[in-house]
Amino acid sequence: MEENGYDQLCLLVARYFPGAPATEENMGRALYLEQRECKNLEMAVANGIAHALNGK
Repeated sequence: MEENGYDQLCLLVARYFPGAPATEENMGRALYLEQRECKNLEMAVANGIAHALNGK
């Protein structure tokens, strides 16, 4: 399934919008939310590492 982008998008729609149909619009919204969540997690980890290394 890792190679099938359509299935991955359908799973993201189910994750972010339970019960909603897997339309192109919902797939786009779900992809945006997933990418934003990944970026936020990336920044949180970087901030945590910086905080740990600075000892503050």
